Amino acid sequence: GHAPIRDDTGRRVALAVSDYFQDEPYVERLRFPPRKGEGDEVSIAVTRFPRTVSEIVNTVIAAGLRLDRLAEPRPSAAACRRLPWLSFWHRHGALYLYVCAIKPE
Repeated sequence: GHAPIRDDTGRRVALAVSDYFQDEPYVERLRFPPRKGEGDEVSIAVTRFPRTVSEIVNTVIAAGLRLDRLAEPRPSAAACRRLPWLSFWHRHGALYLYVCAIKPE
């Protein structure tokens, strides 16, 4: 799992990662604040299937594919200006790992 580390004022200043090698699926609850003037917080359940980076890459290689590119996108500065809560992810952690692989001819 992961969780923000907060300073004495409550500001998120770092990202803690735990159980990196956990390989059992688990359910994570994501919470989203309401839009201004609209209802309550929205919460959804997401089932996670954790894998290490080496598991992902080695599975692609074992399938006979050739790695072309890896990417760990993060929110752009423009997105962070529009949605300030994204700034934490811009500084502290990738949201996704994209793997581009090609089947050799």
